[in-house]
Amino acid sequence: MHLSPRGRLGVKVFVVLPHSDSTLETIAADGWTLLDIGRGFVGRVLSPAYLASTASAAERREANLDASALRDLLHIKAADQLLRAPAPSVYTRLRAAGAALTGISGRTQVRLRLDDLELREGTTESSTDVRRAAAAPAPYLPEIEEAAERCRASDFVRIWIERDQQLPSAMAFARMLSSGTRFDLAGPFAQSHREALLRCPEFSGTESIGDPSRSKRQVAGLPGKLTPGSPLLWMEAPDEREPGDPRDGHAGRVPLASLSEPDILAGRGYRTAVVGFCCLAPEVLSAEGRLLNYDQLARGAGRLRERSVRTVAEWWIGAPGIDAPKLEKTLEVIERAFIFDRLAGLRLFHWPKNGLGHCWEGVPVELGDPPEKHDFARSLPFSAPGTVPSEEASTVLEEMARRLSERAPLNPGRVAEAYVHEPPMPQKSGVLVCLDPDCAIIELPRSLDGRSGRTWYATNLRTGAVLRIDRRLALLIENRRSPAEPGKVFTGLPARQVGKVCRKLCEKGILTEAQG
Repeated sequence: MHLSPRGRLGVKVFVVLPHSDSTLETIAADGWTLLDIGRGFVGRVLSPAYLASTASAAERREANLDASALRDLLHIKAADQLLRAPAPSVYTRLRAAGAALTGISGRTQVRLRLDDLELREGTTESSTDVRRAAAAPAPYLPEIEEAAERCRASDFVRIWIERDQQLPSAMAFARMLSSGTRFDLAGPFAQSHREALLRCPEFSGTESIGDPSRSKRQVAGLPGKLTPGSPLLWMEAPDEREPGDPRDGHAGRVPLASLSEPDILAGRGYRTAVVGFCCLAPEVLSAEGRLLNYDQLARGAGRLRERSVRTVAEWWIGAPGIDAPKLEKTLEVIERAFIFDRLAGLRLFHWPKNGLGHCWEGVPVELGDPPEKHDFARSLPFSAPGTVPSEEASTVLEEMARRLSERAPLNPGRVAEAYVHEPPMPQKSGVLVCLDPDCAIIELPRSLDGRSGRTWYATNLRTGAVLRIDRRLALLIENRRSPAEPGKVFTGLPARQVGKVCRKLCEKGILTEAQG
């Protein structure tokens, strides 16, 4: 259990809050008792009983289901169906987890995704906005309340804050601790935002803040599902010192330049190295702002491959000096001669408030100040010649991601379990058909556009497609997880129409072809 057995906790308690990477498991240091509220919360949400009861409760409120609530219900039922499927892949489980978290957020003040938390009003970069969200109901509130109650009898509590997405739960938890409970704050975010946290009344009783020590974490997978093999130790920060014996095996983020010294990286125990790039043509620009030699990186990636180290890359969109033509040339390189083992995904570039300083090769960069209310600011506004405008970067990213996802599946989210596993590749041809592994057939009490009457949808969590389908078609394919001949799937349909229907459903990502 991630919330260790009920009763009095140890003398010193190490608390991990929602909403960080739920596929990582923290290893408590000697003398500390771990209380992983985040994994406990996600484990509850992903349980079949919880998803089924949540969906049933929503359907009983049919009269109050608007378009947003119906879409949330669609997410919950899709997650439930895919998690119950026979042997879903790691990627399908992650996509289902993301759908479940989004669906159960409902009309609370936080909107959850697999790898993120957004406030309904405002931003997690503002303590005022976070405080308002922390005072409102949240999906993880039962775990927060239980943990605070169990910590009352402890001698000391350490609240680990790794990222800003944990701030609403951190404030709520600190408010619930009894006035006599001694606690401090630790973790990367606590260290980098020390002054702002000290000004928050919720944390006024902290004894210290910004402990530089890092917790030891391993890639355990989503709660409730054992990851095969020995867990890899995970390093989130590129400069993080690897704990333990390199023979244990490591995975995590490293600077792109480290590929130039592949034997050193392999000797440090890495099995999966996650790197970031902003541009691959006409020159290589790393996410750290360094211009690098393409051929040298290609040789390094090849050498790592020989030593059984995978390189997984992320493409950062919106970096200084990278305009639309350079992005198009980079896309051509990815499609023609990608040097890394896999492209995990794309993400927006933000100039980190702490980390890069003023160093960026190839183009002058002018930094600004964050908005005054952003006392928890993560990034700084910047300007540089030849850069995709910030207001256009999201649209550019979505278009690039759409084009690349047609080439190969991208990660369901920025979580460790997704980086260390290979995505299942969809088959392009076959004589049999079955339901796409990421597709669910869902019955809703009425249509998403508000029309009365029960309505059936096919939704693919990999592509994001949601397609209204006929009830008779839904009944034919809803349980078709095993490959079968098209004629046996579409019983009663004239033989001349079977091929046409199959092709259309495969094009829409509802069915997929399979080998016999």
